[in-house]
Amino acid sequence: MQAVALARQDVPQGEFLCLELESLPGSLDTGYDGVLADLVLHYHPWQETVSATRALAGMMVPGGTLMFRVNASDDTEFGAGQGEEVEPGLYLVPTEGIVKRYFAEFDVRRLMGEAGLSIEGLEHAETTKYGGRTKRTWQGSARQG
Repeated sequence: MQAVALARQDVPQGEFLCLELESLPGSLDTGYDGVLADLVLHYHPWQETVSATRALAGMMVPGGTLMFRVNASDDTEFGAGQGEEVEPGLYLVPTEGIVKRYFAEFDVRRLMGEAGLSIEGLEHAETTKYGGRTKRTWQGSARQG
C-alpha cells in the first residue's frame, strides 16, 4: 500500500489499484498500459499462477507491459529449497505454514510464455533491504503478443 501511495505522488494522473491475487481471474477493468506484480506470483500452484498471470495480462491494452519480480530458486535466506516440495519449485515452508514458489530462469520464461507474454527484459537481482539478509529474485518486464 505504501508503494501505491508513493506512485500516486509521482504520477498523479495515473490510476493505481492494489489487488489480491486470489481475486484473479475475474471481471477486471481493462485498458491499462502497465501492471506491476511485485513478489506476489509465488504463493500458488503452477496452474493458478499461470491463470493469475493471464488475468493480469488481460487487464492491459495490446502491447501493454507487465513488470514483475519473483522469488529466485537460489533465494536460500528466504526459504528456497526448504520444506516439503509439493510440486516442482513449490515448497511448504515449515516456519510459515504457507507454500512458496522459487523460480529458476526457465520457470520465469515458461510462466510468461504460458500467459501469452513475451519477455522484454529479465535479470537476476539481489537486495539486502529486508533486514540485511540477501533476497534473490528474478525481475523483468513482458509484453502481450
